[in-house]
Amino acid sequence: MHDDAEFRASIRRELRSIRRDKLPPVWDDESHFRDDLGLDSLDLVEMVARLEQATGIFVPDEDVAQLMSISATVDYVRAQQGASPDAGRVAQHDDEASH
Repeated sequence: MHDDAEFRASIRRELRSIRRDKLPPVWDDESHFRDDLGLDSLDLVEMVARLEQATGIFVPDEDVAQLMSISATVDYVRAQQGASPDAGRVAQHDDEASH
């Protein structure tokens, strides 16, 4: 995975593209997706799908509740990549195949 700052910025971009009309003008990495940003369950499903595509990591339904902020999402992905070293390689391989 890329460095934390780049990954956090990519999550922000994805959230903005999912719900541009709903997000406050200013929010930080600790802002809760539902409580602070007002994302609903469909928004979160879309975010998880994009996260899975970008990282090559499958997020089981029971883990979605852990992805409550940008910081929590970064922590989750780091933990999953540590548990499965091939996850980052899968995403990189998919990227190379698309070029």
